[in-house]
Amino acid sequence: MDHTDAAALDIQLDTILKNKVKSLIIGKVKELLKQHPNYSRGHNELGVLHYQRGDKNQALACFNRAVALNPGYPRALTNLGACHNDLGDNAQARAYYEQALDIDPRLADAWGNLGKLYNENREYENAAYCYERALQLNRAARFIRGRASAYRLSGRLGRAMALFAEAINLEPNDAFSHTAIAAIHFYREEYPEALREYEWRWQTQSMQEHQQEYPALFAKPAYQGESLRGKTLLVHTEQGYGDNLLFARYINHIKARADRLILWCWPGLEALFRHNFDADLITSDSDALPHFDVQLPLLSIPYHVDPRLETMAQFAPYLSAPKPARPLAELEPRKLNIGLVWSCDHKGFDYAYKKLPLTAIAPLLAVANTRFFSLQLAPDRQELLAPPFRDQIIDLAPQLTDFLATAQAIQQLDLVISVDTAVAHLAAAMGKPVWILLKKNPDWRWHGYDGHPLWYPQARIFCQYPLDDWENVIKRAGKELHNMAAQHV
Repeated sequence: MDHTDAAALDIQLDTILKNKVKSLIIGKVKELLKQHPNYSRGHNELGVLHYQRGDKNQALACFNRAVALNPGYPRALTNLGACHNDLGDNAQARAYYEQALDIDPRLADAWGNLGKLYNENREYENAAYCYERALQLNRAARFIRGRASAYRLSGRLGRAMALFAEAINLEPNDAFSHTAIAAIHFYREEYPEALREYEWRWQTQSMQEHQQEYPALFAKPAYQGESLRGKTLLVHTEQGYGDNLLFARYINHIKARADRLILWCWPGLEALFRHNFDADLITSDSDALPHFDVQLPLLSIPYHVDPRLETMAQFAPYLSAPKPARPLAELEPRKLNIGLVWSCDHKGFDYAYKKLPLTAIAPLLAVANTRFFSLQLAPDRQELLAPPFRDQIIDLAPQLTDFLATAQAIQQLDLVISVDTAVAHLAAAMGKPVWILLKKNPDWRWHGYDGHPLWYPQARIFCQYPLDDWENVIKRAGKELHNMAAQHV
């Protein structure tokens, strides 16, 4: 195809792309490609349209065709990289980005995509550099967000805050940046600002999807701090189990303001919440909710009733469980009985970096005067089957049928040692001694330093110092465990 033909096709394609109906655009581009099958830009733009609709495999085929027709096409190479990145092949994605930048080092999208990849690989210095190169070419909010994320994820909160604020200045409704600023305020213990910005989470894609999945929860107006006299309030859970166990302390605060309280929660929490909270109805069935006047997400309660989180200073255990009908038979009163969780939900955020292999915990198992019980669920529980763990750790999983059953097991133990999971929140909310093993720069809920988190003053944090150094975490915890076990009577 000569230059004149390509220029004419570009004009024709640009006219097609101006149509606002995507389905019509795709059809028109396909018709154009039937007439001109060797038009590489047409294949690239068709790939973009498929990508935007979420059809990554179709997009991949189109980008491959575009590159096959024009191996020196940097934008198609960049788009190929994005597809491979989304499909989990970061090595191939990086190769395509670098190939695109070798051809055109002024392609801002390639620098930005490479920065995203480095952020995902936790190579934050490289990510910051790539985003800065992108920003030199295009001061776009998405590149500012990317660089800010590199700084936030590596603990440079001041620089991150300034960049997120710049992104919001360009795009005032940038929900990602608002919620990222909320996390930084939480880290800094600036709670009124944190809670205010955290309300932006409802504009993020994941929370928009949550609203679409559970429309009955949002059928009535959101609570805005008005009087609830004579009204029925629906409080509903959101996000992960740990989040809801953390904020469950505020249920009784809002209950005092409403005539009637309905509590909708994730399956598995009902029995625990019924035992601990005096709501008029506690259910996990969103399709059979009774009448309510106002709705309020559980994690939004403190924004309205305790914006400075002052009640945390008077922390008292707010979750408990009834005495089990059958106590744990394997308990040894003369030893320190310890619950153990070494991995989190494999579908959850940051799974690969929150968990640690059971083999890494082996030094704790060797501490004298201890007996270990596994509170681990999910696929990583299979690690117990390998010797010597099957003889060293009692597996409680078969009886952990819901959170109330788990709480009943926890209350019989002397200590819980856990990674960042819902079990850590449950044990801490019960006032049980709990040691929490955390990755470097952990979630804002734990503040990211050794010691006692403000949310749970009796809990103890053991945080990574160098990235991925679980060995040092276990060494420090092991020293404390040796002292604790030696003092146990």
